[in-house]
Amino acid sequence: MSRSVVVVGGGLAGISASLALSQAGYQVILLEARHRLGGRLGSFDDSSGQAVDYCQHVGMACCTNLVKLLEMTDLSSLWKKEEELHFYSTNGKHTPVVRNWLPAPFHLSGFLSRWPDLSLIERATIGYGLWKLMRSKLDSDNQSETAVSWLSKHAQSPSAINKFWLTILVSALGDKIERVSIEAARKVLIDGFAVHRDAYHLLIPQTSLSEMFSDRMLPFLRSRGVDVRLGLSATKLIIEEGVCTGIQLQNGDPIQFDSTLLAVPWHQIRKLYPNDILDHHEFKEPIDKIAMIESAPITGVHTWWDKPWLDHPHAILVDRLCQWVFANPISNEPSNNGHYYQIVISGSRELPRGDPRVVMEAVERDLRSVFPKMAQSTLLRSRVVTDPQSVFSVTPQTRNLRPRVDAFSKQKIWLSGDWTDTGWPATMEGAIRSGFLAAESIANRSGAQFKFVAPDLPKSWLTRCLIREHS
Repeated sequence: MSRSVVVVGGGLAGISASLALSQAGYQVILLEARHRLGGRLGSFDDSSGQAVDYCQHVGMACCTNLVKLLEMTDLSSLWKKEEELHFYSTNGKHTPVVRNWLPAPFHLSGFLSRWPDLSLIERATIGYGLWKLMRSKLDSDNQSETAVSWLSKHAQSPSAINKFWLTILVSALGDKIERVSIEAARKVLIDGFAVHRDAYHLLIPQTSLSEMFSDRMLPFLRSRGVDVRLGLSATKLIIEEGVCTGIQLQNGDPIQFDSTLLAVPWHQIRKLYPNDILDHHEFKEPIDKIAMIESAPITGVHTWWDKPWLDHPHAILVDRLCQWVFANPISNEPSNNGHYYQIVISGSRELPRGDPRVVMEAVERDLRSVFPKMAQSTLLRSRVVTDPQSVFSVTPQTRNLRPRVDAFSKQKIWLSGDWTDTGWPATMEGAIRSGFLAAESIANRSGAQFKFVAPDLPKSWLTRCLIREHS
């Protein structure tokens, strides 16, 4: 039985797959075109020399595979769990939300009763919508429906959608609510908040992502026997008689191995296949589908101020341009250049391109309308970072475009990435889960029984009775 694997791509999917395969006794080569690991989890150095993440990443306690990877790699201590969520209304009223003593799914009942800017009727109709979502078993008829369409059919007014549903779903799914599927929305709201009392807890990194997933991860992988090769990109797959036997490297050298795992973004898959291979039906149709997956932009706005103006570690803004604000998680003290806050805007298609000053002016106006303490603060400097392909868009059509990790296993090629068919939207959890799924598929070809994917949070008898299983 073949025991060597090359993993192309050193993001979370490639890292998790490499660790799992090495644990299963495979000889693993991990190729990463950049000179660091982490993929999209990157950082830049500001003028004070402090590493700042391009975009804030957070996990939740429901992300069991993220938790598993952090435990495997001794990184858990670098993440902080926050059990209280801090919401701010359009006029700046602060509403903290924390679970009560009731069992799931009623542990966040105060969540809705205290949500800002809602009328009594809106609270009642939103409660009805959440109940219908818990009790709905989405089938082929409504899996292809957008969240907005489903919500409108279930008594949700435009005001309720903008003030409640949009606030949660846009930041969680990385795209406009008019585009995302009700299936993805249900995943966030039910798995992320309802099924377990701890599911909604935020996990926030307390050091830069580059330190965790590159500086610390590189020696850890090598200590586990993974042959990590940085600054070495794969240009083409070598396919002979329908089976992948090697990879052509950018320096012109080929390398050979038994199995290939492509842990790269969906928009890079096609270019790895030789043109003549793309004419074959067994490759062309699934690769064409992958190429049809749409992307969504996310903008991180990095700001430094002379005085602090946020009283909590984060802020979730209701019905605003700015969706999240994060204070500097590494230290409560200002850097040499002031107090740092990052603002995250998901699905940022409408933001003007080419002039970051215009974006920053809109962001500052938005924030000053919410946080009165900003009246005494002066913006020292800022940086706007937009990734147009930050995440894949979870439109209703995307469901049928996402391939299984073993879609090309007959050709000894496996796929990995949050965009594969994991059942999760574009998250760190989805990327890690895909890596573990691919490693399971490769390792179990010989009849072994490896299980790398961590189980979901357990459901109580009450949640099993009240929340219908998704089809």
